[in-house]
Amino acid sequence: VNAIVQELEDRCRILFRLRVNPRNGTPLSNAVALMSVPDEYDGRRARVRSAGIEGDVGADWNDMTRILSWRAGELHGGAIREFEASFPAVGGLEA
Repeated sequence: VNAIVQELEDRCRILFRLRVNPRNGTPLSNAVALMSVPDEYDGRRARVRSAGIEGDVGADWNDMTRILSWRAGELHGGAIREFEASFPAVGGLEA
């Protein structure tokens, strides 16, 4: 996983790329991404997008653990999936 974090005044944006080992002989199925969200950002209003998928990815937020999770789907050996997660600052505008 490679990640780029951009902290702006009113939000945080994280861009990351997930790459499956090209030597995997079978697909990675039911993959789930987990992201811990710092207290100063509102994970409840986070938006997650993936390259090649229209609209937001259906992400689940857990208030107790402050973990945002979503399904990455089935990925074959050598596959690359890019995601962008955007979080507004607590008390800020939408992501």
